[in-house]
Amino acid sequence: MEIGMRITQLREERDWKKTELARRLGISHSQVSRIESGETGTLSSDILIRLAEVFDVSADYLLGLTDVRTKKNLDVAQLNISEEAAIQLASGKLDLEMLSRLLEHKEFAKVLFLMRAYLDNSLEIGNMARNEMIDFMTDMADEWSMSRPKKQQEVQKDMLQLSAQKLCTHEAEMEKIKNLFMKILRDVKKMDHRELPKQTMTASMLNAFREKIRTKWRRREKIEKEDVIFIVLEKLNERIPMDDISRSLFAQLMLRMMSAAATQSKEKTHALHIEREMNSKTAV
Repeated sequence: MEIGMRITQLREERDWKKTELARRLGISHSQVSRIESGETGTLSSDILIRLAEVFDVSADYLLGLTDVRTKKNLDVAQLNISEEAAIQLASGKLDLEMLSRLLEHKEFAKVLFLMRAYLDNSLEIGNMARNEMIDFMTDMADEWSMSRPKKQQEVQKDMLQLSAQKLCTHEAEMEKIKNLFMKILRDVKKMDHRELPKQTMTASMLNAFREKIRTKWRRREKIEKEDVIFIVLEKLNERIPMDDISRSLFAQLMLRMMSAAATQSKEKTHALHIEREMNSKTAV
């Protein structure tokens, strides 16, 4: 994204008009227009610094050198995580994209709160108090029903309903954590920008095939199986990044599938040819 587009995006996010941005920067409205349109080739360091301060982003972000808006990288101590956790984050073993999506979810903090409460047994104490209150109420109801035999059946039914409201402390806590975490995962999956409709990928591949065919036709070259495999791999890699080994294995699999399909097609064509010959002889 060019610097002008980034400035326009940041301005519109704040519902500022160009005149407002010009006022904050201490420059003219027309100069802001030229910067956003790209007419101003290179920004002076003074304006770049002022833009970074006004929008509270880093100069690197404005210049397109990074997609991270924060002004500076946070120190591990500022993140308040352990050294072991920092090593794990930097090791490359974790799916940081997935971790980021979970952290960005508005309810993920609630999951962590429930987990902390579970570890601290604070929820267990609350559940125990709830269960003790239910026991007290059922005892009172039992004593009351003893003096009223005609009401005993009705009271017993109420006591059973009350007892059913008691919570098995740890099970209840884990169920809450599990349900909320699964809800977050479903939300993340819905928001996954990589999950595009199948038609989009198919259309993209067809366009790539057409362009490849046109190029080969102009050069009077034959379309090879490897050309098809290369296009499929390139389009697939846009959705699901693969390493060299995975690409090689997938290419081998596609080659075997295409060879099998070609053999099957030849056999079917040969069978149809024989059938036509037999029909023509019978007709004679």
